[in-house]
Amino acid sequence: MAQDRNPDGRHNLTTTGVKLRKDEQTWSDSAALELVDAAHVVVSQAYDQDGNPLISEENATFAGFPGVRLLVIADGEEHEVTLSPIHGHQERVGGDDIPTGTRCQVCSPHTRKELPQHGPETRSGTFRSIYLTPDCSDSHVVVVSDVWGDHNSRIVDEFEVLSEYVGDD
Repeated sequence: MAQDRNPDGRHNLTTTGVKLRKDEQTWSDSAALELVDAAHVVVSQAYDQDGNPLISEENATFAGFPGVRLLVIADGEEHEVTLSPIHGHQERVGGDDIPTGTRCQVCSPHTRKELPQHGPETRSGTFRSIYLTPDCSDSHVVVVSDVWGDHNSRIVDEFEVLSEYVGDD
């Protein structure tokens, strides 16, 4: 059962490094995003490439918000992982024994298919798309790294970077 969305639960959130690139007034209505406490971008809906929901009220919660559930395969081992839906918040549940720097397959827990690549491969890994709309449009995505411990990510709304996290880790 999900926890109540309690603003007091957000007092310890660390999201240093998140840069809003798009004014909240210009966010599209298509992407399921919230700006909380005028500081935190929260993903409230997320989908795999087949339109299956990755967020549900049964998922682990972070400051009262249900997380994004994924299947992560690292060195042949499967891990159910739930990421914080708060952009730049590095907390997660699961995958504790995956070594930092490990290249992983980031998959849908529904279909076991690897999430689609977003952009070109880099020296350190590949970015993967988590869709913000059930029609799985590339215009509304959260982009995450397939390297464990690499928290660099961005949220794209109408093909523009809405929010970007560039960590120093």
